[in-house]
Amino acid sequence: MLVIEDNDEVREFIRATLAPAGYRLLLAADGYVGVALAQAEVPATIWATATSGSTPT
Repeated sequence: MLVIEDNDEVREFIRATLAPAGYRLLLAADGYVGVALAQAEVPATIWATATSGSTPT
């Protein structure tokens, strides 16, 4: 599972919750890294948060 989440605390919570349950996690702090991981690893599931009103610089 690829998790794309910019909030460090939320990303860590997801990792701490799912990793012990046996999930293989790929974690990305932004969409750019998330896309690169998705292309390289081809995860079965992608969990991403969406934000509105912001654009990358």
